[in-house]
Amino acid sequence: AAVEVYVIEVRLFKTLADGQVATVQAGDNVNFVIRVENKGNSVLQDVVIVDRFPAGTSFNSALNTGWTLALDERSATRSLGAMQPGQIIEVTIVLQVDDDATSVTLVNIAEIIEIRDETGQPTGENNPPSGSSEELVEDNSDDEPIEVTVPTAIGLVSFTAYRLGDGLQVAWETAFEQNTFGYHIYRSTTNNFAEAAPITNQLIPGQGTNGGS
Repeated sequence: AAVEVYVIEVRLFKTLADGQVATVQAGDNVNFVIRVENKGNSVLQDVVIVDRFPAGTSFNSALNTGWTLALDERSATRSLGAMQPGQIIEVTIVLQVDDDATSVTLVNIAEIIEIRDETGQPTGENNPPSGSSEELVEDNSDDEPIEVTVPTAIGLVSFTAYRLGDGLQVAWETAFEQNTFGYHIYRSTTNNFAEAAPITNQLIPGQGTNGGS
C-alpha cells in the first residue's frame, strides 16, 4: 500500500525593495519586500504574516493595501491566501521614518504567524532541514535594518574676523541651526581645509533652532 507523506514547510525572507537605499532620513518612505515560499509538497490554504514596526517608524494604510493594522499601531498582518507547492509569493510594505527620528539603526521584523493546511485547519511545519524544529522557526522570520541619519545645517548670516591686540577675533551669526550641537574653529594659511589645525579645545555651543550670535 502506498502512502503519501505530506511535507509542510514554509520559509520567509525580507529585503529592501529594488532601488531602496539602507540609509534614510526623517520623513522618508522605506520600501520592503517580504518573500514567502512554500517549500513543502502540500497545498496550503493560507499563510498569514505579520510585520512589526520599530519605534521611529509609522504605517500609512493608504500606502499598504492588503495589510491590517493592529490596534496598538506597532504591527500589521496580511493573509497571503492559498499557496501551491514550490510557489513563492512576494508582498511589499512601506514604512515612514518619523519626522522627529534621531540618528539610529532601526530593525524591521517580518514573521509567519499562521499556516493552514489544504483542509483549512491550522497546522505546523513537519520537515526541519536537519531534524531541528528550532531551525524551522528561524526560517519563519527575518529582519532588515535601516540607518537613519539626521543632517545638520545652519543658515549663516555673517562671518567676520578682525585684529584684537596680538590676536584675532572671529564672530558669526546664524539665522537657524538644525541639529547642530556646536562649533570648532580651524585655522590654516592656505585654502586647503586638510591643512587646517583646530584652535578650539572644546566645543562652542550652538544657539538652538532659531540661531544666534
